[in-house]
Amino acid sequence: RALGIQSQGHLSELLRGKNKHSRNSSAQHWAKEIRNFLSLTPKERQDAISIYGQAQTSKKRKSSKRTVWSKEQNMMLENFFRQKPSPTKPERQLLASQCGVEVGVINTYFQNKRRRSRHLQPL
Repeated sequence: RALGIQSQGHLSELLRGKNKHSRNSSAQHWAKEIRNFLSLTPKERQDAISIYGQAQTSKKRKSSKRTVWSKEQNMMLENFFRQKPSPTKPERQLLASQCGVEVGVINTYFQNKRRRSRHLQPL
């Protein structure tokens, strides 16, 4: 309390539904979930935990592979960047089709290139 943090109540109070923050529906929801979990048999608890773990791992975002540019692609993008650091949408679509990648990859290339060029310029 000295740090300004208010307690949400003891776990036993939450489980019994005697929470002084009764308007906090999130606390009530979790208290109900905990009560339901504790009412399960040990085997059912293990099954519930494994199902929960599988659901959590399936929610993880899959990282995309890093794009490695060929010399020709890199030269084409470098030349275009020198002429126009911020291409329009049709130009980005054209570059994407010429390079054989998605438009988002071209967007990222130009964003990174602009940032690097600003970073390398003397003040």
